[in-house]
Amino acid sequence: MKHYLLTLPIAILSATAATAQTTPESAITAQQGSNTYTVEGETSKTVYWKFTADKNYLASVGTLNGSYNSPSVGTTFTTNADSQEQEVVAMRGASLGNGASYAYPLVKGNTYYFTLKTVGETGFTLSLEENDNIGGGLDASNPAVISLDKTTFIGNANSTDYNYYNTYATYTATEDAQLVLSSPAYMSATVDGTQYASEYADGKNNLRLGVESGKTYSIAFNIYQPFVVTASLAHPTKGSLEMPFEATEGDNTVPADYGEYYYTFTPSKTGYLNLTSQSELLGGNVTIYSGKANVQYKNPSAKSEDGSYNVRMEVPYTGTTYYIYVNKPNGTDNDESFNIAMEEYKQGEKEDNPIEIGDMAADVTLPSAAGTYYYAVKVPANTTDLLTVKAKNGVASGTSLNVYPQGNAYSGVYGTDYVELNVNNQYESTYIIKWIANETEPLTFNVAYKTVQKGDLITNPADAVTAPSIMPTQPHAQASCRLN
Repeated sequence: MKHYLLTLPIAILSATAATAQTTPESAITAQQGSNTYTVEGETSKTVYWKFTADKNYLASVGTLNGSYNSPSVGTTFTTNADSQEQEVVAMRGASLGNGASYAYPLVKGNTYYFTLKTVGETGFTLSLEENDNIGGGLDASNPAVISLDKTTFIGNANSTDYNYYNTYATYTATEDAQLVLSSPAYMSATVDGTQYASEYADGKNNLRLGVESGKTYSIAFNIYQPFVVTASLAHPTKGSLEMPFEATEGDNTVPADYGEYYYTFTPSKTGYLNLTSQSELLGGNVTIYSGKANVQYKNPSAKSEDGSYNVRMEVPYTGTTYYIYVNKPNGTDNDESFNIAMEEYKQGEKEDNPIEIGDMAADVTLPSAAGTYYYAVKVPANTTDLLTVKAKNGVASGTSLNVYPQGNAYSGVYGTDYVELNVNNQYESTYIIKWIANETEPLTFNVAYKTVQKGDLITNPADAVTAPSIMPTQPHAQASCRLN
């Protein structure tokens, strides 16, 4: 990436307290390069420099000799109520990621003041890049224009508000490639309706976007602190993790060649993502990850059976970008396809819409072998029994069971294939049965009441007996939990 800096004489401007530069009126003229001043004595003073921009610049302001004493930069002053000194109203710079160095937009014709309060030698460095694109993109009708040969300042340098706000930028592609936006700051953006987030690598945050020649992209950032961004182009293989295909609802193409292919999909509504295909995936499978980081950490959200494309997973929130990994170890004569459909939640898939169990004498079978399902049981008033839930044929590893008062999961009991819950209640109450199933076939369970026996509850313990001690028994004790 090329940077074109305005070439000016680099000077080291030094002064001492013999010629006081401690008021705005006597401010030292700042120059590109190092600007230094020595405050003699033991009392700290505020030192002033000034610079009048003859062009539009993006200024990089740094510290001297590794110091973290960075100057305040601004165009206006306020009076300190205690000291009665004039203090510059500081602009908000964009961090350059190397200590206390910041970038500021300098508008042609404006005079900028740089102030430092210290004792002894002080100063700062100043570097100027001629740049007309310093508006910050504060209005959608006047976006910042991102180009490959300039650093772009994003945000409002004169804002005193620390709330989040929107900024806008555009980029017009000159070739098919991947646009890489790099910044010391973390970036999240919406690009033509699709959300993207930067990833940290090699000391910077990089936001990657596939672009097509001749197309202009509208980019919206939601920020509270200005930042600078540089742009470059990369040419990774399409369908790779670095440049995934963009999947949409409906049919999506899988190349005929064998290989590993990545797709991104950002749902616009909650529910269930149902990925299906009429093709087999001989020797392969499909894995879905929530965000790129989970790909790198090998932390999947859902996975198909070997040999199949088909996978279904819950999407509890919008805005998350999912990475769909298709492992295709065998080539095919023609391209294949898979279909993505976003399905509304069905009854039993959300706690606020459980499947009601009316007949407790009948066995209940989950809708599918894997997934999370909610059932509701209404317990009559003045019930003093134990509510029991038992899987008919045991459960597989990874399956869990939770029974609790509706709306109060923390007051429930947990287990795997069997639990008991004391439902001693004065009024009619609803209890939720939550299964997280990880089976090969849909499991079947039953619900029943059990009369409370002495020793079933801590508030009614069994009588102690002399040796040998006999403990009350219960079925499937390894998976049971009870509360009073």
